[in-house]
Amino acid sequence: MGKLVVKIVGCSCLKGGDLLSKIDAYVKLTLGSKTFRTKTVDNDEDPKYHETFSFFVSDAGVDETLLLELYDEGTFSDDLIATCKVPLSQLPRNVANPMNLKWQGAEGSIQIETNADIAGQGPPPLQQSAPQHQ
Repeated sequence: MGKLVVKIVGCSCLKGGDLLSKIDAYVKLTLGSKTFRTKTVDNDEDPKYHETFSFFVSDAGVDETLLLELYDEGTFSDDLIATCKVPLSQLPRNVANPMNLKWQGAEGSIQIETNADIAGQGPPPLQQSAPQHQ
């Protein structure tokens, strides 16, 4: 059994909302049968959340996909604006991994940070090169 920690940092350049206001955005995260959601940030095209969620992942679950959904909260119903899928097989293991992802179906992006303590190899983390001394 492993664990996936996902921090929703924020979103940028969101469009949507009603005619008279900007988007009242929240993000729903789903992995397998477990779902979480962020707080709603009202009337903001660049909402910041800084909320962290944890999922338990079985060894067989490394082939699953984290689904992120962007909603505009309304008075009578909430509207699905966009989605983004993150395959767990593409996440580096046991390291903080900041990501800036494009939404599918809408303008803008979402900034998240993942830490996958799960089975499987996964790709190596991005390496930052040290400055060369001469």
